[in-house]
Amino acid sequence: MARFLREEYGPPVILPEEDAGDGIIRIGRRGGIYDAHGGERGEERDCETTLVARYLGITERPELRALLTHVLAVDAYGHQKGMFRFGRLVERMWFVYPQESWRIEHWARLLVRAAVLYESGKTRAIQVPASEIIACIRHAWDGASRGFGADVRAAIEPRIAELDEHSAIMPFGLLYSAIVLWKMFAKREPAVRRIWSKFEVSRVRLARQWLVAWLEDAMRAELIWQLLFVQARQDVERASADGRLLMGDIVIRGVPVRVATVTSSEIRIHSALMAEFPDLFALAVRDWSTGNVRILRRNFRRPVKQSLQFVVAQVRAAERALRREPAASWDELVSQMGPAGTRWFYQHATQNILNGALTEKVEPTELDDAMIQRCLVRGLDESWWEWRAAFLREHGGRTRRDQAEAEALRGSGETIE
Repeated sequence: MARFLREEYGPPVILPEEDAGDGIIRIGRRGGIYDAHGGERGEERDCETTLVARYLGITERPELRALLTHVLAVDAYGHQKGMFRFGRLVERMWFVYPQESWRIEHWARLLVRAAVLYESGKTRAIQVPASEIIACIRHAWDGASRGFGADVRAAIEPRIAELDEHSAIMPFGLLYSAIVLWKMFAKREPAVRRIWSKFEVSRVRLARQWLVAWLEDAMRAELIWQLLFVQARQDVERASADGRLLMGDIVIRGVPVRVATVTSSEIRIHSALMAEFPDLFALAVRDWSTGNVRILRRNFRRPVKQSLQFVVAQVRAAERALRREPAASWDELVSQMGPAGTRWFYQHATQNILNGALTEKVEPTELDDAMIQRCLVRGLDESWWEWRAAFLREHGGRTRRDQAEAEALRGSGETIE
């Protein structure tokens, strides 16, 4: 999305602030003006798309308002990622065309252009029967779901069946996407017919064919994502049997929950474990092939609220100790970026702790599964609160009691050591 805005609304030349010294504009890479990795807790959140829009001065353009709102919600907050929402589908499309990124870009740009045309008013007046849109969606489902098992289709099929002419239209949801795409395709149709004048092709037929093709890719992305979930549930059973899954019972604020660490090659192992264990609060997943680890907190329907700051502080401190690096301060250990040379990124918005990601490859952590599981337990279980207080002070931080005593000393005029 950020690249689309830069190409469509930016100047044809690279601006001095954008130039990384090699004539390439870097979007979403550390150190550039379009880097959204920074920003500590409490600061206004941004994503690469909003950074580009703000720099180009186009954030208030009416045709971009819906797009920017949706992209920011998805990228910076993890919201608006329900089934068939555009921000979710863009991520899922990588499993449809893993080796053909150009197909994904073309698929996404079609909807972005259609939405911009619609929101600007250029295609809003074009009429489309609601029944035709529903028929296209069901036709696409019939084609996309062919070959997938009932266990895969079962989670998605009811969502298709319940759609009718009275269904709510959410921005960048399935119905919204289908409607704006139809309108754009219908607007294109006269020019296309001039090229294909020898063929008897109607406006409705062309729009239907193009829309069904786009929808089939969207539905195939959801089906493959559900297939990966089914495969991951099977791996949960294998991991429990062969010792790859470590489970721990802890208590947070009086609520009994669990934490777990697992090694797996299944992309959706975290979803499968969260579904299998509703009281699972936090989970560390090691990729079997690379060794990189993701520590994820349950952010929806979680049984209790608690940050992972003591978990990230421990994993960063433990790794520095293994590598014989100097101890870091508490503020460095719990910042998003972490101390220099860290292999862990701490995403404050979601509380996820990432040892590498799809867009940024880093060396895998040297901590083994047992060490990471200990960090989860000691960082979250309420019986370890004294240990956490000592750990905090050891790294130059202050407990609430320390802060209260310091404030009392200030009030009395005594010197604070």
